[in-house]
Amino acid sequence: MRPLSTHETALPKIQTHYHENLKLAIPVVISQLGHVLVQTSDSIIIGHFSGTIALAAVSLVTSVFVIALVIGIGISYGSTPLIAQENGRENFAECGRLLSNSLFINIISALCFAC
Repeated sequence: MRPLSTHETALPKIQTHYHENLKLAIPVVISQLGHVLVQTSDSIIIGHFSGTIALAAVSLVTSVFVIALVIGIGISYGSTPLIAQENGRENFAECGRLLSNSLFINIISALCFAC
C-alpha cells in the first residue's frame, strides 16, 4: 500500500470549504449571467427588428451601462470582506453598523446611477 500524498490528505479538509464557497458564489454567478443575458437579448431583438444604426446605438449604450454596472457592483461588494471579518470576530454590533452603512451607500449610489 502506497503512502498518501499531501494532495490526497488535504482534499477532505478543503472540500468542505469548496462547498461553502459554492453556496455563496452561485447566486452571484446567476445574477451576473442575468445581466449578460439581458444585454445579449437587447442586442438580438434590436438587430432583428431594426437596422444597423440602432444596433450600433444599443451596443454603445450597453458598453456605457456596463461601466456603471461594474462600478456599482464594486461599491456593493466592497463591504463584504469587512462584514465577514467582523462576523468572524463575532462582533455582531459592528456587523450591523457596517451592513446599515453599506445599505445606505448602495442606495445613494443607485440613485446617482439612476439619474
